[in-house]
Amino acid sequence: MKIYRDFGSFIAKINANPPLCFDMRKMSLGRAYRKASGIYSNEIHVAIVGEPHHVETQQELKQDLGENMPLIYAGTAGLVNFGYIAALKPAGVILWDVNYAQSVFWTIMIEALAKNETLQDFLTFLKDSPNIVTDAVTRSLQKSNTEFFTASESTPGPYIRHNIYPYRLPRNIEEWIEDALNNNDDSYIRGDLTWLTDDAYATLHTLAKNNAIGVLTLDITHMRSFDQLAGELKKAPLELVDTDKPDEAPTIRSNPKIDIMYISNIFAFLSRSHDWTRRKIFKPLSFVDNLAYIAQDNIMKVTHSGSIIIDGMKKRPR
Repeated sequence: MKIYRDFGSFIAKINANPPLCFDMRKMSLGRAYRKASGIYSNEIHVAIVGEPHHVETQQELKQDLGENMPLIYAGTAGLVNFGYIAALKPAGVILWDVNYAQSVFWTIMIEALAKNETLQDFLTFLKDSPNIVTDAVTRSLQKSNTEFFTASESTPGPYIRHNIYPYRLPRNIEEWIEDALNNNDDSYIRGDLTWLTDDAYATLHTLAKNNAIGVLTLDITHMRSFDQLAGELKKAPLELVDTDKPDEAPTIRSNPKIDIMYISNIFAFLSRSHDWTRRKIFKPLSFVDNLAYIAQDNIMKVTHSGSIIIDGMKKRPR
């Protein structure tokens, strides 16, 4: 399988060094965004809710692009990303979200993918992971933000809700996994189940084991974070290597950009009145204050003219 050498470490270095700004903070497990009440750490997205087109989109992309192309895939939200990664076999992966707890979740999931050679072993871990992830988030917040943990009314404590199950899961996780393994067809969540085969899991395991998956805390409306990501991509040529041919000379990809980007329902969210910081969103007469326009501009900074943007709320045009 072709991968970008040490791509996960490349993204981890970006995640460990937030751009200079007042609304981001370096953390023990990367970086996080800040709001008035502290670090933004909310519920973790695991399964999708109400995005019915993923299986069809995965199949179309696989047919159109082929497998194991030297693509960079970037996706937000939950395990639906595993389906796209398994189908497309990209050479490098960025799992991103504005939510610090989501980044911790992904870090733990990637470590588990690398460690567990079989799907069944990983599912056993996944069933036990709610407490593992929640404890890791709590420890990280306590370690990195002791000044926020206070009873003083003048210094509010951090926003530390990070429940992961059953949030974004339509049923208990064990029942969900059993339904998946028994091929019970539920179109409401089917997009999250396509990776639950031995062949698909082998792709995820190979990418994780070979350090080709990186985690990035990233707000799609944060211009400085996207400027940083675009700049780092531009100045860092990537070495494409074949895990099956370790002695073969690598191919260099200069000025890389994201080829496929899954954005979940972000633009539907940005049509609301406020975002996660309680900023007002829709001000049509002012480009600078219109977060939906800023998000579009940020996406353009890290993609190219042939990139594919996957909106979870829309069927991909043919």
